[in-house]
Amino acid sequence: MFLQVAQHFNRRLYTIQKLWEKFELTGSVADRHRRPRNRITTHRQDNHIVFTQVRDRFVPASRTAAQTNGQTGRLISSQTVRRRLRVAGLRCRRPQESGNSNGKTSASSFAMSTSTFTAFAC
Repeated sequence: MFLQVAQHFNRRLYTIQKLWEKFELTGSVADRHRRPRNRITTHRQDNHIVFTQVRDRFVPASRTAAQTNGQTGRLISSQTVRRRLRVAGLRCRRPQESGNSNGKTSASSFAMSTSTFTAFAC
């Protein structure tokens, strides 16, 4: 009987036998409930993260993460801060990553694009 079922569903015989044993034992083949992963921050720390962001909305997530210790005393990641803020309906500022911070490239490209640019003006 198990062999025919395994061939019909293109599954291994062992899988069908284990499913049958589980069905006889529990009356269902659904997955069992598992405990969720432990949170690194407490509810109070989550509120602190939100309060910090509301107070100064231009603080990047990396700075907020560096200032907040996790539940176990470990530092939390900036991604954790972003997740907590997303749950609260807020967004955080992400630091701008640019290759050139002095602005010479953008200024020279603007000068090149204008019609009044001459080679002697630079």
